[in-house]
Amino acid sequence: MFMKVIKIIIYFFLIGFCHLILAQNQITEQGSITTLNPSVESQGERSVRVQKIEITKSYTIVSFVHTNLSQGEMWIQIMPSIKIIGAFGKRTFKFIKTEGIPVAPEKFTYTKYGQRKYFRVYFEKLDPGIEKVDIFECTNTDLYVCFNFYGVKIKNPITQIAPTVVNKNGPAINNSNIIIQGKVLNSKTQKPVACQINFQFASNRKQIASVQATR
Repeated sequence: MFMKVIKIIIYFFLIGFCHLILAQNQITEQGSITTLNPSVESQGERSVRVQKIEITKSYTIVSFVHTNLSQGEMWIQIMPSIKIIGAFGKRTFKFIKTEGIPVAPEKFTYTKYGQRKYFRVYFEKLDPGIEKVDIFECTNTDLYVCFNFYGVKIKNPITQIAPTVVNKNGPAINNSNIIIQGKVLNSKTQKPVACQINFQFASNRKQIASVQATR
C-alpha cells in the first residue's frame, strides 16, 4: 500500500511539472528531426524535388519526387556515388541504400508523360550543427543528368532535444528535463516520510535514476 501511494504521488507530480516539447525543431516521438520542403539554392535538374529530409538515430533520409517531363523514353536510377557534403566541404556522408528507386546499373523506366516517382535515399547520419548541405550524385554528361542539389537548408541544431516518450497511461514526457517537486506522504497519517525513490523504464525495468526524499 505504501509503494502504491508513492507511485500515485509521483505520477501526479510528473503531470504537473513535466513540460512537453513536441514541435520545436520538428522532433518526432522517435527522436528524428524533420525538415519539410527544404530551401534549395540551386539544383541540376528541375524535374526532381526534395520533399523532406529526416535525421534519425541512425540515418539521414532524403525523400524525393521525380516527374517524367519527357515525351520519349525516360528512366531514372541512383548512382551509388551519391553523397551529402557538409561543413563547407569538410564532411562527407556516404550513401547507404534506397527505397522506391533502383541503384545503378538497374533502372526504373516510365510508362507515360507526367508520371511521378516517389523515392527515398538513405545516407550516414549528419553531425549535429550541420544545417546547410549539398547533395551530389555525379557530374552531368551528354547522356544523363544527375540529381544534384546545392545549398540545401535543414533543421539540425547542435543542442538537440531528447526524444519524447509516450506514456500510455498519461501525457508524453520529454526525456531531457523532468522536474519532480513535492513530498512523499504516509497514506494513513498524511505526514512526510523519508524514503528512496527509484526511477526505471517500464519496458525493461532498468533503473535510470534514484533520489532521496526527506521529511
